[in-house]
Amino acid sequence: MKLLISLLLTGLLLFLSCGEGGTDVAGGSEVGNCMIQGNLYYSDGHSAANAFVQLYASNDTLALKTARTGTNGVFSFDTVSKGIYNISASDSTGAVVLVDSIGVPKAVKDTVVTIADTLRAPGGFSGMAVLADKSNHAGTFVYIPGSSFMTGTDLNGQFALSGVAIGQRNLILYHAGYIPVSIQATLASGATTTLATVTLYPEDSPFPKPGNLAFRYDTLLQEVHLTWSPVALSGVSGYKLQRRHIDSAFADITPLAIADTIFTDTWNYGLQQDNRYVYRVAAVDGSDKAGIFSGPETVLIAPAYKLVDSISLDIEPADATVDGEGNIYITNGIDRINKYDSSFNLIYSLPKSGSGVELANPIGMGIDKDGNIFTGDDQGIVKFSSSGEFDGRFWNTTELGVLDQNYLRDIAVADTTVYVAHKEFIAVFNSQGHFYYKQNLLETKSIEVSDTILYLTSTQNELKLLSNLSYETIVTKSPAVFELSGGCSYPLLSGFSIDNDSVWLFSSYKTAECYIITIYKISLLGEILVKTQIIQKEYVFKILKKGENIYVLQKSGNQLLILQ
Repeated sequence: MKLLISLLLTGLLLFLSCGEGGTDVAGGSEVGNCMIQGNLYYSDGHSAANAFVQLYASNDTLALKTARTGTNGVFSFDTVSKGIYNISASDSTGAVVLVDSIGVPKAVKDTVVTIADTLRAPGGFSGMAVLADKSNHAGTFVYIPGSSFMTGTDLNGQFALSGVAIGQRNLILYHAGYIPVSIQATLASGATTTLATVTLYPEDSPFPKPGNLAFRYDTLLQEVHLTWSPVALSGVSGYKLQRRHIDSAFADITPLAIADTIFTDTWNYGLQQDNRYVYRVAAVDGSDKAGIFSGPETVLIAPAYKLVDSISLDIEPADATVDGEGNIYITNGIDRINKYDSSFNLIYSLPKSGSGVELANPIGMGIDKDGNIFTGDDQGIVKFSSSGEFDGRFWNTTELGVLDQNYLRDIAVADTTVYVAHKEFIAVFNSQGHFYYKQNLLETKSIEVSDTILYLTSTQNELKLLSNLSYETIVTKSPAVFELSGGCSYPLLSGFSIDNDSVWLFSSYKTAECYIITIYKISLLGEILVKTQIIQKEYVFKILKKGENIYVLQKSGNQLLILQ
């Protein structure tokens, strides 16, 4: 049976016999040279005969001198200059010895350095070294200085180093152009020590990469909320966050460094629906020089609502509304109103055939709590019952003057109260046509109403929220609030809708090939709650929101689109 592969280096005596005129192979010059002499033994006490012994400078991997032990296990190196050395030895069975940090002092005659150490069976190291800015991690040199123990990484950065003498070892990971990494690790007898993954950074990089880059995607607002861990080093003045489309190069999201470790990416920074983006972040110094970028995170900008159906209408739509049961009313703006159920089956057309009633360019529509239908034409406000029967017209000439249909703008109904938007005022009636009062408001364009709030748009394309009791303004939002980046147009506020005290409106941006329709949900205080986009070949002029559906009307092609 073979002897234990461990070697016992007992009583390694270093006799430093000084001579004259030598050269310091470890650096510098000395007046005298020295001799290193020692004995190698096996763990059972027998001499390690014919072992191969190498002398290394402690920071190098090239042997300075080599020797063989005699039958008594003795070896020697002469003419050794002042310095720090390692001695490595091995035999034909693969057993190894590494004695490090042997100090040879300034040449003094009869100086003896004695080293005693117990060595056991060799072991090995395994691990991974990756390059911070590359995907190919091959070519990193992994070695123990002052010895012949060395290896390299493969394409994935993995390495294995076997046959290494046990004990506390210092591994160096080196790749040209990168900052070397030193690892202290203890190697046990007959075992392989697995090291943690090491990242090497380029030499010209001032900072390591920020850790823990993560995101949360808000589908309703189509916003990407990004966070990362800080780089806790002096000189860090901020962070450079970059984004690229899946098929393009990385580019800075903001022109200036981000001071915090959190950022929200929105349409204002060019984010676009249905695109996939990749993010990365790096710390920067005061001159905007970036450190190593973090690993990428990929996000798909999914829409809040998707187009699920398209209905061909039997009239060209000019306006539309929805009642509490989900029935949809569409007028052609000439002489007709159609009522459809939620499946778009035609229930009836107004005025009914044979009723003797005519509509002249109906403007606006509203439904009260009993299902009565109100619209305006050149003779006043027209009322139809829930079954579609004509139920009269009303106006108040005394209080409101003679009706000029050219000044009539819109109609909205809440419960049993009818609001009529005129160019110069808002007139309020009950559902029986009794006049309540008027409120002077100039340049009203369209109107919607909920229980306590009037929603008005003006000819200046402003959205106003007012109390319907005091007509005091709650909030006014100008078009710039809703303006999109990239030159998109302002929202067309005349086509808005109300659902559960929220405003649904849209903007339309025409490109050379299509219309990009952006739909917003706005809170009572004007805060944007939802954003979504659809792309259409034809112009959109009205949206309706009811329940889970968004209805979008197109005049060309008589189409009604359904989003969910």
